[in-house]
Amino acid sequence: MRLVVPIAIDENNLTATNVAENDAPAYSGATTYDTDDQVIYEHRVYESLEDSNTGNQPDENPTKWNDLGPTNRYKAFDQAVASQTENSGTVEFTVTPGEVNNAVSLLNLSGNTAQVIVTDPTDGEVYNTTKPLVDNTEIDDWFAYFFDDISSLSDVVFIDLPQYRDADIEIIIDADAGTAKVGTVIVGKQREVGESLFGSSVFIDDYSRKERDAFGNFTVVERGFSKRGNFAVKVDTAKVSGTQRALSNVRSIPTLYVGDAARAETIIYGFYKNFEIVLSGPEKSDCTLEVEGMT
Repeated sequence: MRLVVPIAIDENNLTATNVAENDAPAYSGATTYDTDDQVIYEHRVYESLEDSNTGNQPDENPTKWNDLGPTNRYKAFDQAVASQTENSGTVEFTVTPGEVNNAVSLLNLSGNTAQVIVTDPTDGEVYNTTKPLVDNTEIDDWFAYFFDDISSLSDVVFIDLPQYRDADIEIIIDADAGTAKVGTVIVGKQREVGESLFGSSVFIDDYSRKERDAFGNFTVVERGFSKRGNFAVKVDTAKVSGTQRALSNVRSIPTLYVGDAARAETIIYGFYKNFEIVLSGPEKSDCTLEVEGMT
């Protein structure tokens, strides 16, 4: 079990991207806007709620502007997994954190491959790893190989980045001729909590509305869902105090929890609901950790 506390990614450390920010015109205080006119202000899209809307800064006038959320470029950094940054062919970001970070995670992906490149200004390229997004875990015979639908991984993590303070971290999601998409980009420093054990459980919370009428017919309104997990973790007893402190520090911070980097179902971005550590012995202790994911 590892946890990764994300850094904030904004215009100060997002140093390059191929995703245009052209969702709407930039807001101008000298322009008069009518109802339903849209503008971009500080990387968010706003829609005017009235005619003759002049000189009303969108973020300070919620009765005159409706906040529609981040621009397409910044949806990958808005902490919501469901909203996706999209671009034809590839989505490319270069992040220059200015501090040591050794983990990258990409959630709610759509594409063929995900690639991370780390380039240091002194040592040059020090890391270059590409992960295919085809999920072959259900291919267990020749019939499945030839006839089953192709499944794709939606979540991947890169947890072996070298630790360079001034490096550029380039992230590329490649969909060839299709549309590349990513819901959340996480860059941060990882901490190992302990060993995830079999017996852990993973599931989802579905927020869709399903109602049955008097004749037994269903009305379904599809909504978002979030991943959840109950993890059993073996922790070094000597590290219990540090583990408790680390978890306490992220109690109100969206954090990436990685039960097993090779098992996408155990990768959850969100908050822990509770954790308990039992001092089972002088060498190893038992920890239970319940995690609730973001939608």
